[in-house]
Formats: sequence, C-alpha cells, structure tokens
Amino acid sequence: MKKALVATVAMLIGGLLYISLRSESLAMFRWFAMLGVQDEVHAVRALTSAQLGRLPGWVYLSLPQALWYFSGLLGFECIWSVNAATTRERRAWILAFSGLALGLEIGQWLGLVPGRFDPLDLVLLLVAWSVAAAISSLGRRRLLNSQIGDL
Repeated sequence: MKKALVATVAMLIGGLLYISLRSESLAMFRWFAMLGVQDEVHAVRALTSAQLGRLPGWVYLSLPQALWYFSGLLGFECIWSVNAATTRERRAWILAFSGLALGLEIGQWLGLVPGRFDPLDLVLLLVAWSVAAAISSLGRRRLLNSQIGDL
C-alpha cells in the first residue's frame, strides 16, 4: 500500500509539473481541449505557474519523465506480488516499460522520435530506476524476514 501511495504521488507531481510549466504547443494540450478540460488546465496553470516558475529548468523539463518512470516501476511492483510464480512476468513488464522509457530518449538522440535529446533525461531515468529498485529490494527483504519469523 505504501508503494502505491508513493507511485501515485510521484505521478501526480510529475503531471502537475508538466501541466503547469510546459509549452501549450505540446500534443497533450490539444487532448485536453478535445476532452473539454482546457479551462481546468488553464486554472491549474494560473495557480501554479508563478510559484513553480522559479524552479530550475531540469525540474520541469526532465524530472516529470523520471517521476513517470519511477511511478510505473513501483506500480508494477504493486500489481505483482514478489512470489516466485510471478517473478518472470514482472521482470518482462518492467523490461518492456524500461525499454520504452529509455528507447524514447535514445530515439530522440538518433532523430527517430520527435523531441530534443537531453543526457540529463537519461541520468534521471537511471536515478529513478535505482530508487525504485532500492525500494523494491527493501520491500522484498521485509517480506522475507516476516516469512522467516512466521516459521
């Protein structure tokens, strides 16, 4: 349950940064208009952009993607328990998800994916993976210790 809360908070913070500080020329703003929520998005931008606008550029340019990735990794941990029967499936999904996240960045570097490559994006993705792996490892150790204690 704690992992799910951390994953949700990370996703919400990343989304808030993205909605508040990124250019309205991005496709997601057209999606907001199609969904009829552009007024709500503009209200959020008006409330937060003055405060968040003081943040360094990497916080709203690179951190949201790392938070999305971190949230997804923890989400996979929440979906599958850590028992041996699901380890292979969990790893396959995490590998596919990681391939997508890192592949998008590498695709930008190679000019295959729209966007501007930034090596800091890759660094923050690796940091996100490291933190998620540490949290997952700690959770598995606690589970194992509690199972041993039950013997």
